[in-house]
Amino acid sequence: MITEQLVQIRNKQQECLTINLLASILWKDRNILTLYHEHSLVEVNNCTLLQLHKSVSNIAALESLRTITGILQELLLLPELPSVIDVGVLKDSFEDAHLITKESLIAKLWYGHLSNTPEQKDIVLFGFGPTACLLAHEMCEDPATRVNLNLRAIVIKEQVGVEQFNKMASLINNISGNTIKRSIVEIDEKYQGLIINGHFVHVIHAKDTGEVNYKSYGIDNALLIDTSWAGSSDKQCLKQHLNCPGIAKVIFAGSCPDIPHIIFGVNHDLIASLDSNIYATASSSINAVAPVINILEDKYGIIKGHIEYISHTSDELQINDERQHSEKGYNLKDFNDITTEVKDSSIMAEIFPCLTGRLTCNAIRVPILRGSIAILVLEMKKKITLEDINEFFKMSTASANKSKVLDICFDNNFDSHYILQGNPGVAVIEGRSTKVSFDGSMLTLYIWYDKDYSYCRQIINLARIIDVKMRSKQKSRGDAFCYN
Repeated sequence: MITEQLVQIRNKQQECLTINLLASILWKDRNILTLYHEHSLVEVNNCTLLQLHKSVSNIAALESLRTITGILQELLLLPELPSVIDVGVLKDSFEDAHLITKESLIAKLWYGHLSNTPEQKDIVLFGFGPTACLLAHEMCEDPATRVNLNLRAIVIKEQVGVEQFNKMASLINNISGNTIKRSIVEIDEKYQGLIINGHFVHVIHAKDTGEVNYKSYGIDNALLIDTSWAGSSDKQCLKQHLNCPGIAKVIFAGSCPDIPHIIFGVNHDLIASLDSNIYATASSSINAVAPVINILEDKYGIIKGHIEYISHTSDELQINDERQHSEKGYNLKDFNDITTEVKDSSIMAEIFPCLTGRLTCNAIRVPILRGSIAILVLEMKKKITLEDINEFFKMSTASANKSKVLDICFDNNFDSHYILQGNPGVAVIEGRSTKVSFDGSMLTLYIWYDKDYSYCRQIINLARIIDVKMRSKQKSRGDAFCYN
């Protein structure tokens, strides 16, 4: 049976295919990258575009997609264009879609071109665990990420050689298989590096954090992302990175005392005012939960609550947890469940001073392959209803900025793979499982995230915003819908 709603859905899917085709022509024939609110339109998954329009009705979404198609068709006819164009921001700069003409597009494009000329920021990955593997894959696979971030080198403690190159290539291939696209990795033995999706990356050997001269590799004013964990979780050790020629800023993928913890989508605006060149990202679980806590505290206020994390195991966790809990007789190699105490409460208090002493946290490691979940039980200051809270999350996740961090799903067939199948958000609220107490004071939420992939996306989001903040101190920026 063909219904009106079915026709609208099919029309939306057809528009997504047309957008993909037009964006691919601009990219392949003219080397012009088109984005939709910083999401690449080149070879875009239909789910991604539809997810970004899910907050509006089918009719409104179809109209928006048709406007994007119209803009891309006009761009194809223009002889000269900036190398990167954010069609989403460009569309939103017009009050009415009917005002979009060839002349107005030219004026908007070149105003943006003159106002925004960002350069790629050199990126160095220090350490090569699961997080670094995914970062390497994402930075070399996603054209939208490469607009701002240019992965130049990976630093490892092992001696550089063919055997190590093969191991690294295999790790990147295997871990990227969990995402939508698999990386193509080749070895360049002559120049001591890897070619990841056609992008050359130096592989450098170093035993300590402060012994590499990055400028000798042509790397300058770079942002270093330390994912090594072992031996790097103290401030003095991390400071040694800044002594290396070519390094300007450091992100530590973890928690570290005396270093500001910055969560994209929560407190990243603090970067401009902080007198620090080192930032910590905290844990993957905090990055999934903190954005939810942030909007709930702002809207309703939180009296107190408890957060229970249930996450899948990994080789890295097996090493750490097995050592920490050997006295209990636990053995992760046998895939036993483990209840572990986490330090998230103290870090949450740093990020949300008003919630100091009000949140408790615990974690359970379980033998599942993909996906993690955080269960939040919160006592709210203002009375709420299930309808109000679901509508609030729908509206909150609809904005372009929040869609990078949060999503909400009411699908009865929802599972953890939803996070990897084109969903632009880092954490997904399972709307059909949300519970509100009879008196409207207690809220229970189920938040899904991928401990590795979601964390990787948050680190990339933070790296981008640090780059923007660094450049904004040098010059003001206009509307960022096109770049040189």
